Amino acid sequence: MTSALVDQLRADLDAAHYSVSALTGLWGSEADAALRRNQRVPAQRALTALRAKLGRAEPSATLAWLFVLGLPVARADLAAALPSLGVTGAEALGLVAGGDTGATPDTAGGDTGATP
Repeated sequence: MTSALVDQLRADLDAAHYSVSALTGLWGSEADAALRRNQRVPAQRALTALRAKLGRAEPSATLAWLFVLGLPVARADLAAALPSLGVTGAEALGLVAGGDTGATPDTAGGDTGATP
């Protein structure tokens, strides 16, 4: 089962164009340099501006918000960003923990039973 979930995750990451160069393109070189100094606010601002401009969450931006910035995302946005794997699959892989309204990175490294 885990192998199938990993394959679904890989397909979703590829479909979202989730790569270092794509993420740098989303938030720009200055925000990228700030991230290397553990300063995430410039990237947050860039992704927030992108969402406002598009009027929706971009899948790669949702994944970056969650996995790079370590911030919670709406379950609906995560489901849209991971259409094959889904939120339940991400939870099964221990990537996220969540409640009814959001998903957060699972920093405990596994299922702790905790919800934010």
